[in-house]
Formats: sequence, structure tokens, C-alpha cells
Amino acid sequence: MNKKQKVKSIKISSIRENEEKPLFCTECGEKLEDFCFSDEAKNLKILRKHHKHCKKTNKFNGGQCAKLFIAEPTEPSNLDD
Repeated sequence: MNKKQKVKSIKISSIRENEEKPLFCTECGEKLEDFCFSDEAKNLKILRKHHKHCKKTNKFNGGQCAKLFIAEPTEPSNLDD
């Protein structure tokens, strides 16, 4: 006696909606290689403009822009802790 099993169909879009975004957007791809040494990394104003453009054109796909993360100055953590 074979019983037919019902298989639930799942929409691909609903799976993608539930996926977590990557931590960093890497849509720039190869442009990220050695980015920290480039002149572009020194100009935060242009990088922020570029980031806004990526968000506007739906190219941004992460929690934070990788280029901005690399370029923005950060305070060194306390090594004594």
C-alpha cells in the first residue's frame, strides 16, 4: 500500500527573505583587494557618496559597506583587558 505524500511547496522568495544579510557588502569584488592601500580609502566623503548610491540602486547587500569599514578610523582596543 503506497500512500502519496504531499510535499509542501516553498517559495524561493520567502527563503531569501528569511536569510540573514552578510555582515559586509562585498559587491565591489576585486576592487576590495588592496583597497586599504589605495588613495580612494583616504576620502571618506566620496566613499559615503558611493555607499549612498549603492543603497539607492539596490546593489548594497550587507550589514555594512566593506570599503567604509576599512577606511573609517577606529580607536585601538585596550590591550590590557
